[in-house]
Amino acid sequence: MTIEAVLRGYPDIDRSLDLPSILWPDPLFCPNTKTYFSLPQPVLDARREYLLRKLNHYGAALKECDHTRQFAIRESWWRNILRQHVPLEVYRKICIEAAVNDMDPDFSYWRAVCAQMGLPDPGPDIDGP
Repeated sequence: MTIEAVLRGYPDIDRSLDLPSILWPDPLFCPNTKTYFSLPQPVLDARREYLLRKLNHYGAALKECDHTRQFAIRESWWRNILRQHVPLEVYRKICIEAAVNDMDPDFSYWRAVCAQMGLPDPGPDIDGP
């Protein structure tokens, strides 16, 4: 389905709202706006495709940032719960060990977990060399 078909399905929506400013000069998105330039249809189509691909890329990047933020919040929650249930000395030892592992370029959480579970070496890592 093309963007034109999607927009045709919502004729009552003011297309000038909530659109990035790069789409404003496009008559497809803002039909009441007079553009300061006149482009042939193939050029407009190519420009639209490029802009929509870029917007998809930015959307995917924002989604990745959201996953990263959720992971960081989950990590913070685990640390707070762990701190409440283990003695301070044990908590500090765990934090120091994790910090050392993070600084070691040869350490791999992926391989460490497989080794703890008695699994064979997993091969290429997802988190290290």
